[in-house]
Amino acid sequence: MRKSWRTQAREVLVGLRIERGDDPEEAKAKVFQAYPFGTRDYTPYKVWCEEKLRIYWWLYPTKQKPAPEWLRGGRGE
Repeated sequence: MRKSWRTQAREVLVGLRIERGDDPEEAKAKVFQAYPFGTRDYTPYKVWCEEKLRIYWWLYPTKQKPAPEWLRGGRGE
């Protein structure tokens, strides 16, 4: 059985071993280079962007406002 786009994206992002405190620009470059789905179009890219935002929000939280529900795991589980 084939894994979902979301599961594949999460596995790739977790495999990058980016930690809190790492340089944000370096982390973004690693994430950009790790895109696993070929062209950046349609559903795979949309899912990748959502998962990427979850990782960024966790790595570099802001104090202005809490993360939206969908970033905290309320969607796509």
